[in-house]
Amino acid sequence: MPYKLQGRKVLITGGSRGLGAEIARKFAAEGSNVAINYANSEGPAQALAQELQQQYQVKTAVIKGDGGNLSDCARCVQQTIAAFGGLDIIIGNAGWTKFTDFADLSAMNEEEWNKCWSVNVLGMHALVKEAMPTFNSNPEGGVFLITSSVAGVSLSGSSMAYSVTKAAQLHLMKCLANTQGSKVRINAVLPGLLLTDWGNLYGEERINMLKDRAALKKETDLGECADALVSARPGVPAVKLSSAVHKPVFGRTQAAVQLYGYDSSHSYTHYPNPKPRHKDLQLRTSPYSPHRPNEGIAQSTMDNFNCPISQTRLRQISNDACDSALATATAYNHAQTASWNDTIINSVLKALVSESQTAAAPGSSETRYKFCVNSTIIQHLSDPRPSGTTSTASAGTSTATDTEKTAGDAAVEGEAEEELKKEVGGGGGGGESEEAASSSSSNKAAPSGPGRRGMHSASGAYWNNAKDGMWSHKYEGGEAKGMDIVIAIMWIAA
Repeated sequence: MPYKLQGRKVLITGGSRGLGAEIARKFAAEGSNVAINYANSEGPAQALAQELQQQYQVKTAVIKGDGGNLSDCARCVQQTIAAFGGLDIIIGNAGWTKFTDFADLSAMNEEEWNKCWSVNVLGMHALVKEAMPTFNSNPEGGVFLITSSVAGVSLSGSSMAYSVTKAAQLHLMKCLANTQGSKVRINAVLPGLLLTDWGNLYGEERINMLKDRAALKKETDLGECADALVSARPGVPAVKLSSAVHKPVFGRTQAAVQLYGYDSSHSYTHYPNPKPRHKDLQLRTSPYSPHRPNEGIAQSTMDNFNCPISQTRLRQISNDACDSALATATAYNHAQTASWNDTIINSVLKALVSESQTAAAPGSSETRYKFCVNSTIIQHLSDPRPSGTTSTASAGTSTATDTEKTAGDAAVEGEAEEELKKEVGGGGGGGESEEAASSSSSNKAAPSGPGRRGMHSASGAYWNNAKDGMWSHKYEGGEAKGMDIVIAIMWIAA
């Protein structure tokens, strides 16, 4: 279900000015109650709180606290809970740096390094630590989002200490996401150059240089960055600027904003969150039956098919989605495959979400699920030889026909395809091997053309064996249109 922001209780550290103030406005516009933390700027914090109350009719709180003082961080969480009667979201936006020559090892003293470490790393840990009991008691858990920086993934930034601590901050985020159970979503947004009061301290020459390095050739837009944080919540696709020009890349060409994780329920690309603890996970080792044309629909060998939707209905949903997407298709068209896959995936997801919600009535103890759908379309290249013709290769002779393909056939299909191309005239001219030239005359007489394209696809999962699972299905109507289409569905108990 979408995670609505109306009525949520949000704490924003470093929220009185710049990006923090813009984030506060975005949350208030969605109907969230906002606690604004500040360290020194009480006037701007009070003015912002009044602005949000008047413009959006939400509750606000103003809390003084140093983001590098662990007691202050804990108190900010406590006072937010006291003011609003709870806490749903924390935006860790407080940060500290000193503008120095990046390569100068003496530019910052020990106290300044410790200050950078305390605000950028330890303070974030303190916020989560204090909030975890409340997050875990919330029916929908909690959200912790960090305003990080591209300096954490590149050799850049206002100082070496800032870059190092931002890298540590990102690793803290990954560790938290990997260990704090199924009810807390943890993520980070990585802005590039922000022309706030702090950003302007770079000076015009450095600012122009940073703009030139950016993929967008401009500074990060505060509104876009704030939108990324507001959007990175459960049930909403994360804002990931990735188009022809909005492409997050590492190294010297930075996009305006990067967001770790492709979906907001994933705290990091490799660390999905919510994530079961390791002790609750079981590694599935049982194989899945390969599709065999003469056996009809492939059947899963899982001993506990625990999907909230039956296999029969999954098959029908998949077939209906393919029928609809390919209604006007007559042959494989590579330019259309992305559109076809989008249509298939969206149709399947819509049906899965609708039917699983229907099955789990509000207030019931039924487990709710998240779904992942994969659709693969491959050009279907038929063997040009008559059905039943044997294929002779240097390693031996296979007598299996297309409808009698064995596991061994599948394992060497890639090699067999190359031999087949040579035998029926599809291989290169003067580069054919002596073995290929000595293939049987019956095969040489077959019509020339490409062999059947082989493909191997495998998936592995590490999950709770009692609740989670995966199912795959080959769409039977694809071959008539020159395509092999496979739908895979994964379900994870929420």
